[in-house]
Amino acid sequence: GGGGGGGGGGAVPHRLPALFDGVGVQAALKLAIDEAVDDAGVVRDSASDGLGEVRFAKRELAAAVRKSLAELVAKKGDSVLANRLPTLRADRFVLQVVAKQ
Repeated sequence: GGGGGGGGGGAVPHRLPALFDGVGVQAALKLAIDEAVDDAGVVRDSASDGLGEVRFAKRELAAAVRKSLAELVAKKGDSVLANRLPTLRADRFVLQVVAKQ
């Protein structure tokens, strides 16, 4: 599918002016870029078969990690965790632990 999922860095506004429309090669290049990059400047999963596959695999792996963490929390986390749900921070899964008082 197209759209969403990943992409690095902050969003960059779409900056390709309509000036390219009248020139053959540039118009084709602009169309190719428009198909690969969304209006927010994020590269679409559909930009290439390889990119789509890698992003899909990344989402599948993240889901498997979340499931494993949830199982671990269910077995051992009641007394030490402030929250049973793992969160993602800086591309890492983290668990909130209870602060000692």
